[in-house]
Amino acid sequence: MQTLISCSFVCPGMTNCGEKARRIAYAEDEPSARICTERYLQMLYGDAYQIEVLTDGDALSERLELELQEETGLCIVLTDDIMPGINGVRVIAKYAPRMPNARFILYSGGRDITLE
Repeated sequence: MQTLISCSFVCPGMTNCGEKARRIAYAEDEPSARICTERYLQMLYGDAYQIEVLTDGDALSERLELELQEETGLCIVLTDDIMPGINGVRVIAKYAPRMPNARFILYSGGRDITLE
């Protein structure tokens, strides 16, 4: 499942998107957290970004593969760590090196995270 939200506040320092549409990919499997954060992102980023909401790690991985092929202007990847499918740490380990212009943000409500 994917939801697109048109969002108008530009995040300072996020000019690496180039001329393409600015996009945020947000992955969260827990419905109440997803809805709350989705609303917050919409309020915070206004019309400057299109937000793509994904419900698990596999959907996020598919979206990032598409970005590698088509370069649609994805600049920010916000992901939960613990989700069905591939987890957030693995998503970042797999895609961050291949997407140097994107910013990856990992969060978790369920455990401490250490990246090495």
